[in-house]
Amino acid sequence: TDLHNIQLKPNAHLVFGGDSVDKGGRDLAFLHSLLDLKTRYPNNVHLLLGNRDINKMRIAAELAPNNWLPAELHPGVYWRQRANQDGGPATPATFLASQPPHLREDTLASRLKYMLQDNMGSPRAFELRRSELALESMNNEPVSDERVLESYLDSIQSGGCMRRYLEQAQLA
Repeated sequence: TDLHNIQLKPNAHLVFGGDSVDKGGRDLAFLHSLLDLKTRYPNNVHLLLGNRDINKMRIAAELAPNNWLPAELHPGVYWRQRANQDGGPATPATFLASQPPHLREDTLASRLKYMLQDNMGSPRAFELRRSELALESMNNEPVSDERVLESYLDSIQSGGCMRRYLEQAQLA
């Protein structure tokens, strides 16, 4: 979606209801376009925070080296510690065990995959981001897990598009 060409009529307002990422792909392009629209119409574009947006604040904290627990010691998120009724993984260790053998290493990228798939309700988000980065790539090389991880981390750092959205949006 390209919002760069949208013009608001005088006195018109746009209220974006949040949940800007994780479901449809092209998250980065959408965020950049939405932030551009907010910049051009600061008093007429109103951004609300959805749970998918707010959840991104967890990424920096949970992947920080001082918060890192090896998968086998990590209890999982508190809301998934009870018996899991949908059969999905409930801890990083059970998530890794459910992966093909070559994907069972406990890395920052695998932990992000666990977070998105298991407890952020975004099972396709990691691969959708990989696809978006591949579209932007000039060299047609495969996009590594580390590059996808870097993209998520960059987006929540100061000046990153997700961080800027979080800073400009409001709770409903």
